Amino acid sequence: PITDVIDDRYDAMDMTVIAGALDVRAATEDQRFAVTKIVLHPKFPGSAAVGMDGLGNYNDIAILILQQPVTTLLLAPVLPFVQLDSNLSQGKLVTISGYGFHDAAATANGQLYIAQTPYQRHNATEFIAGTKDSPNTCKGDSGGPVYLSVEGTRYDIGVTSRNAWNGGSSLCGSGKGNYMILPAYESWLRDAAVGAYPPPRSSSDSSGLPNCACKIERA
Repeated sequence: PITDVIDDRYDAMDMTVIAGALDVRAATEDQRFAVTKIVLHPKFPGSAAVGMDGLGNYNDIAILILQQPVTTLLLAPVLPFVQLDSNLSQGKLVTISGYGFHDAAATANGQLYIAQTPYQRHNATEFIAGTKDSPNTCKGDSGGPVYLSVEGTRYDIGVTSRNAWNGGSSLCGSGKGNYMILPAYESWLRDAAVGAYPPPRSSSDSSGLPNCACKIERA
């Protein structure tokens, strides 16, 4: 989970956000952004216990406040929570992305991978996406976005948390993953971001993704 990593290993001065690079090793100076503040959700860690539906209430979400805003990328809006069920049915493809590991030896990471995987179900704060044989996010992808396309607009609906079956202890799991429902946390996002949320939107395009034809692979 991303909040475990942030809480245990870093403070703001130790972190740099890279935005706009398909490979973090090739990021230019203008694609690097200093972090001034880290805000963990006050109820993390919640319950990650898995019931028969595979869902918990983990609150695995955090905010990084940047020293300078990202103005060079097209941003994806957050889908309002009241529109979630009307646009998200079982089997609907969502887009997952991340810079995490994508080889069995856990040696290759830092490159953006993107894939589509089928949505399964949700509770009040998290959802499961993926099947046994579908692409899945891997270790190192935690905190990455999940997108849903609605009438030509790509919305951000989730945050990568953990493997659906074992709390994220395996590299890439069985093909299913747990994701925080981003719109379920909008009230907290507004309060914790001290005016930085929601960010300004571009009117020219709402894709929110760089031009990349990659896919996420399982180990």
